[in-house]
Amino acid sequence: MSDPMGPPDEEDIGVIETRYQLSQLAADDDLAGREIRGVVGEGLSLANTDLDAVTMDKVGLPQSDFSAARLESATLNQVDLRGSRWTGALWNRVTVRDSDLTEIDFEDAEIDSCTFGPSRMPRARFVRARLSSCGFDQSELYGALFDHAVISKCTFTGLGSGLGQGTASMTRVSFKQAALVEVDFSGANLYSADFTGALLVRCNLRGVTVCDGIFAGAKLVQCQTDGADTEGAVLS
Repeated sequence: MSDPMGPPDEEDIGVIETRYQLSQLAADDDLAGREIRGVVGEGLSLANTDLDAVTMDKVGLPQSDFSAARLESATLNQVDLRGSRWTGALWNRVTVRDSDLTEIDFEDAEIDSCTFGPSRMPRARFVRARLSSCGFDQSELYGALFDHAVISKCTFTGLGSGLGQGTASMTRVSFKQAALVEVDFSGANLYSADFTGALLVRCNLRGVTVCDGIFAGAKLVQCQTDGADTEGAVLS
C-alpha cells in the first residue's frame, strides 16, 4: 500500500487517491481521463489543467485555483469545491451530483450542457459567464451572482425546502444587466431577485415567486408570466 503523502506504488497509479499523485499528474498535464477518488487538498493550484473525461468521487478541493481549466465529459460526485476559482474556465457536458459548490467562482467562464444537482451553490459567481443548455434543477442558489452573464436555454426548477423536490431556490439572486434567452424559471422562488437592466427573451416565469424583486430597466420579450407572484416587486 502506498504512503498517502508520498509517491504511489505502481499498482495504484490508475486511480488518483492522494494529493501527491494529483499534484504530480497535474504538473505533467496528465489528468485527462483519470478517476480522482477521496483526495483532499485545500488551496491547490490547478490552473490551465486539462480535465477532459475526469471522474471525481468524494473529492475535497476547496479554495483551489482552476482558472482557465478545461473540464469536459466529466462527472463530479460528492465533491467539495467551496470557494474554488474557475475564472475563464470551460465546462462542457459536466454532471455534478450531491456536491458543495458554495461561493464557487465562474467569472468569465463558458458553461455548456452541464447538469448541477442536487447541489449547494449559494453565493456562486457567474459574472460575465456564458451558460447554454444547463440544468440547475435541484440546486440551492441563494445569493448567486449572474450579473452581465449570457444565459440561454437553461432551467432553474426542481428544488424546494429539501434537495430533490419542490421549486428552485434562488432567493436574492442577481441577474443585473444579464441577457436571458429561453430560460425556464417555472415555479422558482426568486424572492428579492434583482433583474435590473436585464433582457429576458421568451423566458418561462409561470408560477414564480418574485416578491420584492427588482426589474428596474429590465425588458421582457414574449415571456410567460401566468401565475407569477409579484407582490412588492419593482417592475419599472
